[in-house]
Amino acid sequence: MRQIRYVLSRLAIGVLAWSAGISACSCGEARASNGVTNGTPSGSIAIAQGEERSVRKPIIIDTRSKQEYAAGHLDGALLMPHDVIGSLIEAQVPDKGTPVLLYCRGGGRAEAARKTLTSMNYTHVKNLGGMQSAADTLKKEVVK
Repeated sequence: MRQIRYVLSRLAIGVLAWSAGISACSCGEARASNGVTNGTPSGSIAIAQGEERSVRKPIIIDTRSKQEYAAGHLDGALLMPHDVIGSLIEAQVPDKGTPVLLYCRGGGRAEAARKTLTSMNYTHVKNLGGMQSAADTLKKEVVK
C-alpha cells in the first residue's frame, strides 16, 4: 500500500510539473500574432537541446563563383565558393549546429559543399539545389 501511494504521489508531481510547463508556454494565438507558426519564427529552424529549445536563424550560402554571385544572388546570402568553403566557413559560422542552406546554379556545387561541411561535423546542412529553386523555397528575391 505504501508503494502504491509513493508511485501515485510521484505521478501527481509529474503531472503538475507537466501542466505548469504547458501553462507557462506562450502557445497559440500569442505566437501567431508575432509572425510565429508552431513555435518557430518564419525562416528559422528550431533545434532541441536537452530540455532547452533554441531557435537558430539559418545561414544561406551561395556556393557559386564570385562573378556569378555579382551577377545576382539571393538576398542575404553569403558567398562561399564550393571549392574554398572549407577554409571560410568556421570564420562565418563557428557553431556547427547552425542550419546552413546551400545553393548554386543547378545543385552540383552545393552538394559538393554540403559534403565538405558534413565532413567538418556541421550537423544541419541542406542543399537547396539551384538558385531559382532556393529562391522559391525560401521566398527570397534575387538581388545584385
